[in-house]
Amino acid sequence: MSDETKVKLSDSDKNVNIRMEKRDGETYIALGLFIVAVGLPVVAGTYWAAQVDIPAAVVNIVCAGILLLIGAAAIIYGRILLARNKKRA
Repeated sequence: MSDETKVKLSDSDKNVNIRMEKRDGETYIALGLFIVAVGLPVVAGTYWAAQVDIPAAVVNIVCAGILLLIGAAAIIYGRILLARNKKRA
């Protein structure tokens, strides 16, 4: 009974899953690049904030660091998805 109840994926279903994983990997990389691009001006803005108000500079650098970490993590995860997809193809 257990052999009969197992659902086998057809070749087209496997191809759809592979294409979706490739798309997801590319999307994560694009999202990560965008977040990094948003974080870089915040790092640059920290220079001007440090000249006027030190607490504002601390807030800026913490926010910039978080943005850059999130962006880097998204890029790394996207590359992992693409590498996994490449191994399957």
